[in-house]
Amino acid sequence: MNMKRTICGLLTLVLFGRQSTGLYSKEFFTSVPAKGEFKSDVHYAAALGIYYFPRKCSWVYTADGLRTSEAVQYPSRFTGSSIIKNKVDDGTYLIYMSDSKESLGEIPLYVNVHTRNGTCWRSDGFETGEFYDFSNHAPKLPK
Repeated sequence: MNMKRTICGLLTLVLFGRQSTGLYSKEFFTSVPAKGEFKSDVHYAAALGIYYFPRKCSWVYTADGLRTSEAVQYPSRFTGSSIIKNKVDDGTYLIYMSDSKESLGEIPLYVNVHTRNGTCWRSDGFETGEFYDFSNHAPKLPK
């Protein structure tokens, strides 16, 4: 299952391009976006991803299982590549997000358009459903 998701995520990157929407920052949304401002649940999921990624996803550096950094790192400039709807129609979407400065790869962020919640790294209870291109559903950056 993980291999299938990884291959699909990589295919999405190759076909659509990871940087096609530019780089977002924490300042793009200063509060949780309102659902009524978006034309579909997928568009709203993308907006929630932009809001939650710099607030919910963090990391510390480790080596050989030992923590080498006390500083918790949060993404500063980031983008997304794909959005996947949960096969069970519960309003949950998986969004693959990437920090522009780190080589962490894609970080899984789960958002729920009904509860307006977001969480990083969770994988329980999610079954891969429909795939969407992040760049076609995310709010556009100002030029």
